[in-house]
Amino acid sequence: MKIGILAWECEDEDELESLIITQVAHDRGHDSVFFGINDITCAAVSGGGVPQIRGEAASTFDVIVSRAHLGYQWRGTAEALYLLSSVPDLVMLDSATPHIRSVSKFAMIHRLTQVGVPTQPTRSCSSIADFEAACAEWGSTVVKPSIGFGGHDVERFLDGDDEKGRLKVGDLLKTYGTLLCQPYFPHSGVLRVTTIGDQPSVSFNQVTGDDGWKPNHGHKWVYHAEDDEEYCACCTPRVKRLRNEMVDPKPEMVDLALRAAAAMELSMAGVDIIESDGQAMVLEVNACPGFSSLQSDLRTKIGEEIVQLAEERVKSVR
Repeated sequence: MKIGILAWECEDEDELESLIITQVAHDRGHDSVFFGINDITCAAVSGGGVPQIRGEAASTFDVIVSRAHLGYQWRGTAEALYLLSSVPDLVMLDSATPHIRSVSKFAMIHRLTQVGVPTQPTRSCSSIADFEAACAEWGSTVVKPSIGFGGHDVERFLDGDDEKGRLKVGDLLKTYGTLLCQPYFPHSGVLRVTTIGDQPSVSFNQVTGDDGWKPNHGHKWVYHAEDDEEYCACCTPRVKRLRNEMVDPKPEMVDLALRAAAAMELSMAGVDIIESDGQAMVLEVNACPGFSSLQSDLRTKIGEEIVQLAEERVKSVR
């Protein structure tokens, strides 16, 4: 089987998750190719053009495991994903539509709402007046960009629309144009349930700040093989990434995560869940979930599960 592993970002030649999947595929006897978005091109043929991966016809691959990150410059990545998704008989984990739908928080929340998966009430915010209206309705309010990652520019306003809050939201509106507004539900920690296919994989409580509400605080983590640790690329002195706490979640949490992943039609997902006043709700359903912060044996376990899923999907269409 010829398997392509599409990395998180085009310059991420040391992205740990993709490297693990590539190595596992190689160890299982497959022809594994690690590549980035910039390696996807269109080659001229008689009568038109066809997609290539590192100069090879994409049609020569059996399956692509995509960890591509849309990020803020998402247009080129979305175009490349749709280009690969249009190749006949090429299995995509996952194809462009479910991948992009999960990256857009507006689209994700709408989809979860349609199928009855509990999530947060959400409204769009395109002006300070919209922010003030949300605070008037909910009191403590969270704002965030629809397309974002790692907790970047996710802000909580416990005091509603005070002057400081309005100034901050004004700055975010200049950057993004439109934001999500959601009520803040008090909680401690965030449960991440990783799903592969229709089965749960590793689950853990995500490391949060001292106030326990947001797992990520804008760090860019870089893996260092010499000590098997990740460190923030921007912090001086170096800040080491803490390991997440492994848990055995309650069956109802696993069921909620599987329902959410199925609703988003994702083959691989990281479902983030909180509990507030006894009520569980899905915060996000993340495509191509990260697992670099886990212990080495768990990272390998997830890599093996992903490659096994790729094998099963290829077998089912051959």
